[in-house]
Amino acid sequence: MTRRLSITVPDDLWDAVSHMNDSQSGLVQQALRCLRDTNGAPGLMTPVEVGATEMDLYSRVLDNLTEQATKLRSEGYDAVIVALDTGEIDLDWLELITRYSSRNKLQLLLAKAADLFLALRSDDPERTGDWLKRRITTDELSQLIPAEAFIEEWGDVDHSLLTGTCRIIVAQDDGQLAQKANGSYFSLDPDYEPATQIPLSLWEGMAAAIFDIVAAVRRRVLTADSMRRHGDEDAT
Repeated sequence: MTRRLSITVPDDLWDAVSHMNDSQSGLVQQALRCLRDTNGAPGLMTPVEVGATEMDLYSRVLDNLTEQATKLRSEGYDAVIVALDTGEIDLDWLELITRYSSRNKLQLLLAKAADLFLALRSDDPERTGDWLKRRITTDELSQLIPAEAFIEEWGDVDHSLLTGTCRIIVAQDDGQLAQKANGSYFSLDPDYEPATQIPLSLWEGMAAAIFDIVAAVRRRVLTADSMRRHGDEDAT
């Protein structure tokens, strides 16, 4: 069952968040879910959350997993910041990615792009396996990543997304990305394809950082523009 609504939203509020979802309806639903989850309606708790309020075992397990997921999410968030600081990615790339992907979709695409990065490392030009024995550098990415025309088979992972994700990975000196995507660690998924096996929480953190940064920059620009215009009006 659905409910049809007609709502009015201030332009500045809508402009600050409209990039977070592909559709207007989806954005409103996302906002309502966020409000629901933030307020923590008791009737919506899962059985494990209910159990954690009554049993030490459930509480201990849930606390441990929450701590792990929080650290992974923070690591993913920081990875984007590090890549921006080193110049591996820039605002143009962030805005391009947010323009064509929702936050929920992006975290899965980032994970897929990292798996592709690992697959490309296993296929060095000389067939020596050298790229798997050491970390790939920024200068080698042009050799690693094929031309845009050759990645159509990879579906939603387009050339810009793959390139940016790879640049974020090589910018890391430690952590899951440095170890499992650009380190000596190598694993295969059930279909025997290279896979980083990095938990989804890290990709959620990366996606959140990408959208947060674009929104923060936009708010700062709009605020500065508003202050400038008010200043001009006061001067006249």
